Parts: sequence; C-alpha cells; structure tokens
Amino acid sequence: MIARDNERSIRRCLESIRPWVDEMIVVDTGSVDNTPEIARDCGAKVSSFPWCDDFSAARNASFDRATGEWLFWMDTDDFIPPQCGQRLLEIADGRHLPHVLGYGVQVHCPGDVEGDLTIVDHVKLVRNHPSIRFEFRIHEQLLPSIRRLGGDVARTNVYVVHE
Repeated sequence: MIARDNERSIRRCLESIRPWVDEMIVVDTGSVDNTPEIARDCGAKVSSFPWCDDFSAARNASFDRATGEWLFWMDTDDFIPPQCGQRLLEIADGRHLPHVLGYGVQVHCPGDVEGDLTIVDHVKLVRNHPSIRFEFRIHEQLLPSIRRLGGDVARTNVYVVHE
C-alpha cells in the first residue's frame, strides 16, 4: 500500500489485513505525521518513495518490494472484514487456472445515510509477475497489463470497506 499522512486510518487498515497475509509493504510518499511509525508498529515493512505526482509509480514501487506469490493492495482508509480476509487467504492459497492472473474484489463505500452503499469493483489480488503493474497517473489500473499477458480476472465474494 502507499501512504502519506494517514496516521488516523492506517492502523485499522493494517490490523484488519495482518492475519491474512504473509507480509505488509507500506511505501510512504512523504508523510510528515506518524504514518511510517504506526505502520512499522503494526508489522509492516516501510520504505520511502519520493512523490512524483503518479499513483501508479508509487503503487508499482510497493509491488517491487513484495515477495509473495500473490499481491493484494489496499488503500490506507480501507479495512477488510474477517470473513473476507479468511476468504482472501483461501483464494491465494488455493488452486488457480493458469490463465487467471488476477481476482476482482469489491470496494464497499458507505454513504452518510444509513443503508447508502456504493459498490465498486477493482482488480485487487494479482499474481506477483514483473509485467503486472499499475498504469495511468491517476485512476491507476492493473487490468491493461493483465490483458497484455493474455490473462483473465476471476470474480470473488471478497470485499473491503472504504471509509
């Protein structure tokens, strides 16, 4: 994950995903608050990346530092419910068709009114392959690189909550 001045949200995010992953990578893009210290305290490997006005470049720096077979990315103001974390782990540890290079995960965005929920689909779980990288400076996407490799994205019933 990439972070900058997220001390109010990063602990909840990292604590929610920690039981379900082998490593947590946080690339800090210039925090002046306690974000890096909180991330380290939660067990994340923290490194710096000078902000260059390009979300894909920062996210790709985090992918470059990851060592797992599968990569799952989150925003610092996301959290994953335990049942979704368990399912994420089952998917990552399970069997995969060779052409499946990624998995779609829903992002649930609660509104200000009770019951108001916006749901967005993102490719959030991908194989750790050097050609699977984010593209576009803003609204960064993984799907173009997956498609260039001839890969597919499978659906899941996993979601994160974006606050």
